[in-house]
Amino acid sequence: MLIVDDHRTFAEAMAVVVTTQHDMTGRAVTSTSEAERAVVDDRPDVVLLGAIGADDEPDAVSRLLEHAPDLRILILTDGEDDQLRVRSSRAGAYGSLTTFEPIERVLEAIRAAVNGEPVDVRDEEPRPAVSGRRRRQPHATEHQRSDRLSPREREILQLMANGSEPPQIATQLGISPATLRTHIQNILTKLRVHSKTQAVLMAIRQGKVSGRR
Repeated sequence: MLIVDDHRTFAEAMAVVVTTQHDMTGRAVTSTSEAERAVVDDRPDVVLLGAIGADDEPDAVSRLLEHAPDLRILILTDGEDDQLRVRSSRAGAYGSLTTFEPIERVLEAIRAAVNGEPVDVRDEEPRPAVSGRRRRQPHATEHQRSDRLSPREREILQLMANGSEPPQIATQLGISPATLRTHIQNILTKLRVHSKTQAVLMAIRQGKVSGRR
């Protein structure tokens, strides 16, 4: 499994999550050129293709498929750019997901792609393009949600990102397990996510915590 995203910390965090699964291993790269080399060298079954800076995602899809025609590429988008989704599909992308999907859904989609099962592939024509302000709103909303985190909540997220388990976190912070559970529930509510893993990934993506130390 190859994760491609120009945000290195996010790509590496996603690779760590993938590698914790009993049936997956993940590698992170940050550019199309790195991805091409990895596809040739490692022959992954699936590529999760996120933001790649100045490169064009549909063009990247085509270039990767030149090296491995049977490769299954999942596009990770902000959910607003239908043109990108449709162009990527026409270039050969296997399916598309949004950055707001629960991490469990992303893992399910990866497994489905490996098994040749459908992955949220929608063939309808794109809706009219929205304004730049509207398209940036999902990122702004996610940033605003992460700004609501208290220093203690960010500390807990950092410890989770470091790989600490709840009993270790409670002991290190000198709080009871029940208090920790309350903090974690507050984190999930503030970020509007459904799992601790998704909360950690969002916090990393928004620069509130760093990757595994």
